[in-house]
Amino acid sequence: MSQLVRSLGPNRYCVLLHISQATSLFLAPWAGLAISLCLWLHGRKRLTIIDRHGRSVVNSALTFWLLYVLVSLDPFAEYRLALQVGLMALYAVVILVGLGWAAKGDFWKSPFAFPFLKVTAESHRPVPATEPR
Repeated sequence: MSQLVRSLGPNRYCVLLHISQATSLFLAPWAGLAISLCLWLHGRKRLTIIDRHGRSVVNSALTFWLLYVLVSLDPFAEYRLALQVGLMALYAVVILVGLGWAAKGDFWKSPFAFPFLKVTAESHRPVPATEPR
């Protein structure tokens, strides 16, 4: 197990995965996707809980990034800003809900995310607070 996963524990690492999406709101729209993808790739083979949360987070980040790009390409400039702000507000809610579930040790699959990466059916069950080492 990597030093980062070991020092944080599985639940805190999953919380970190969900928090990493917020960089899309503050830095650049693609930043949350890049950081979430790096964190997921780093921890996915170590614990199944990290793999499940990581897949869900990457699906959400990729969905909202693609929607942001599509909204940015909208030819109706007078509605573009309102759509971007609304999309970012919805994304903030998705991040906070996923963060809350991860902090409790549960799994939440975002209903707004396209399934780019398969999240297994067993992912919908609550996961234990700690997994055996």
